[in-house]
Amino acid sequence: MKTTWKLSTLAAGVCCLLTASAALADYEAAVLALNPSHYWRLNETTEGTAADLIGAQDGTHQGVFGEGFGMVGAEGPPAAGLGEGNLAFAANDFSSVGIGPGSAMAASTMTVSGWFLERGSQGGDRFWTNNQSDPNTSFQIFFGGGSGDVAANLGIGLNPAVNGFPSSGLPSGSGVGNFHIPESTVNVKDGEWHHIVASRNGNNIEDVIVVIDGVDYGVDTWRDSTDTWGTTGSDAQIATRTPPDGGPSLQAINGSVDEIAVWLDRQLTVEESIALYQAAIGVTPGLVGDTNDDGVVNTLDIDPFVLALTDPASYDATYPGIRLERADINTDEVVNTLDIDPFVTILTGTASIAAPEPATLGLAGLAIAGVLGVRRRR
Repeated sequence: MKTTWKLSTLAAGVCCLLTASAALADYEAAVLALNPSHYWRLNETTEGTAADLIGAQDGTHQGVFGEGFGMVGAEGPPAAGLGEGNLAFAANDFSSVGIGPGSAMAASTMTVSGWFLERGSQGGDRFWTNNQSDPNTSFQIFFGGGSGDVAANLGIGLNPAVNGFPSSGLPSGSGVGNFHIPESTVNVKDGEWHHIVASRNGNNIEDVIVVIDGVDYGVDTWRDSTDTWGTTGSDAQIATRTPPDGGPSLQAINGSVDEIAVWLDRQLTVEESIALYQAAIGVTPGLVGDTNDDGVVNTLDIDPFVLALTDPASYDATYPGIRLERADINTDEVVNTLDIDPFVTILTGTASIAAPEPATLGLAGLAIAGVLGVRRRR
């Protein structure tokens, strides 16, 4: 049965639905709820100090500031959960934030999250570095020069003294090197804001987690880095490798950064990492009835709901791990026709999710039931 016919048929039965929108989340509250070690919101309007909201590691604005150079109080990501008028730090190739001894920002297990806007790297631009040469604690998030999959796109470095993967397989142990996620997988040097959560957990590169814009990029997306990434000095830096900045050769990001948080001795899970991005864009994760996983319950959830009822394997392949959480509306731990009525009540907003009315299916329910009947006959 064609999807277009199915959606139009169901839409005829739910023409009076009220969309149940997810409540906007607060990004700052979401970060703080995960108990970071440090958190620089980077919303200052005066050059000087970048306040650490959590720890005692205030940063220092450094480099060249002015028109065409670095800027504090720049426009931040246009994300609802960050609040209206959110500000950011614009490095623009010429400035950065120094945050003191890198050893205080180094651990075998650690996580860094935040936002960046990169307009195209000259090579070696940094989002984050703790400038540690010890492979047990070094952690860098960087951008390569050039474009396409040959040049490093967004890279993760655990040991800047080692260049990339070995000849076959993924490395583990002390010589883990660097890897990058190629541009064809996700282009992050496009002049748009992106959210990243990256973490290490020991010296096995396979234990690195990278979540960009709410998407988990696992080991199958990684490629050998085409460049060797080193350290300069031993201080930790935001938006550069080499302070103080005076030009593009000093590895300052060609763009802006915002909302940098660090967790020492903790690796955020994939779910926690995704939840941070969802908090920024105004999505409530785990919403019952949100069968297409876009953060709201509306008519776009009808098609995947039908798929969850009729073809669980296909649904799980498309939306892994959420079928019972989202499509088991009556919470009896099975997705079946008994979930149709409460699903319709969520769509129409006529009953709470916890206690849906066991009323007639209504037009939407009949349309869903009709689709199920046609599928069974075919």
